[in-house]
Amino acid sequence: MERPQPAFTVTQISPDLWRFNEGMGENPYVDAYLVVGTERAAIIDALQSKQPVSLAKQIREITSLPVDVLLTHGHPDHAGAEVAGFLEEDGFTLYMAHADVEIAKSFAPEFTVEMFIDIKEGDTYDLGGTILTAYCVAGHTPGSYVFLDRENRRCFTGDVFGVWMQLDHSLTIAEYAEELKRFEKTLADVPETVFWTGHLAQAKGETLTAIHATNMREACELLLSGELVGREMELPPGMAESPMAALMKGARIAEHKTVKSLTYKDSKLR
Repeated sequence: MERPQPAFTVTQISPDLWRFNEGMGENPYVDAYLVVGTERAAIIDALQSKQPVSLAKQIREITSLPVDVLLTHGHPDHAGAEVAGFLEEDGFTLYMAHADVEIAKSFAPEFTVEMFIDIKEGDTYDLGGTILTAYCVAGHTPGSYVFLDRENRRCFTGDVFGVWMQLDHSLTIAEYAEELKRFEKTLADVPETVFWTGHLAQAKGETLTAIHATNMREACELLLSGELVGREMELPPGMAESPMAALMKGARIAEHKTVKSLTYKDSKLR
């Protein structure tokens, strides 16, 4: 069956924030966010597919400022077909943790480590009036980063809280719990921080805040203690032979408070 053509939408959230969404058919799927300061702008993630009008040109319709392209991790729905196009446009600088470059290359062999400036813990991106600070929260991938705007109480999280933990390159649940515990300390003085996730539709209309990090850490600890056991993943019959089926084979889905779909395998708890 032919996959429906994705729909692309752009929504202005606030005077300095835009949400770019790529749909899967008629349904919202993956999100990227443009933050515009007085001196620079930043696009957090880059969607998956080639768009009818390039992402770079869409951004240029909003701002002429230099743009930092901050990729939260190396998966193709966040570091997708539009990434290479940024290199062909003036004023765009690409950033991705080098720990995820090999993952990105497995989906897009044309990617090279030289294309990306490495992201490191505590790196800051001063846009003028807005400062984004990078924090590693490894788990979904080894090089997963979030970008915290402390002043405006918002954090752009990619798939850090999505979250598929059953992948071969994902960390164990025990390791992820330690990463979450560390990030909770970062958020301790900004509990009202809103999470802008890489798949906003998965929140089903619920606004996720810093407490979600605590709930995710609790879910991991409950899995490790055996007090929480996820249900077995079941795919619709039509997807039994799909690539998705291979990724989900043997996986379970756990829920806890605001955590609706922590996907893991028993073999990767520790």
